[in-house]
Amino acid sequence: MSKPYLHIGEGCGGVYSFPVSTTATDEGTWSIGTTDCRYCVGIYFPLSNEKCFCAHIYACCDDVDDLSPLDVPLGPWVPFEAEGVALTKKVKELLDGFIDELGISRDQLAFMADRAVVVCPFPTKNVHGQVMPTVGKYIIDALDLAFNTTFTAEKAHGFAVDHSTGEHEIFRFTPKGPSKFKRTVVFHPDSEDQMEPVQDERLGWTIHSRADRRNGAEKSFMLKYKADGWEVDHDDSPDPQAMKD
Repeated sequence: MSKPYLHIGEGCGGVYSFPVSTTATDEGTWSIGTTDCRYCVGIYFPLSNEKCFCAHIYACCDDVDDLSPLDVPLGPWVPFEAEGVALTKKVKELLDGFIDELGISRDQLAFMADRAVVVCPFPTKNVHGQVMPTVGKYIIDALDLAFNTTFTAEKAHGFAVDHSTGEHEIFRFTPKGPSKFKRTVVFHPDSEDQMEPVQDERLGWTIHSRADRRNGAEKSFMLKYKADGWEVDHDDSPDPQAMKD
């Protein structure tokens, strides 16, 4: 039996009320999740019996289409320390906006954090023999500050959560090739080329509906580093595949 869920697209998120319905006759779903994170961070955070915060937070050191080694010497996903600290500050500002509107205290948030789910396969990356924090690590730092807790991110590409029960499934990785249908493995950055994501439908989950920037209905968590610092990209057009994290 398939388990339908609301799929949060790359670079968007917000506060969602359950059950999620697409039509007047649709009974809706109490499940929510996201997939295909690499250097992005996916988060689910329960706020009440009927609401949660969920996002797929994307950040890139420059426009991928315009990248050159001179523009981003450490790669598009590894910022310099000052850029990383600025990213943490920017993401926290976005999160604070949601939290302030809800009127929930930081102590209440810390109390609810034990049911949260956070994923990021690449919080660090080996650059020229040196392990360095990626944009994902700086985003997780912002989550810790905004939600007044310390998250331990699963090294997985996605998740689905049944908000009514708190039960959840982590979408991990599997070896490429014939053995991929037999087992999942713990993700390791050094063997990325030999792994691929375990897809949600293989685990019995199906997409009930999508919340993404193409329908223009979601808040943007798509951040890009420009000359003046980190900016939120509000372009609601479909993202080209080259932009996939």
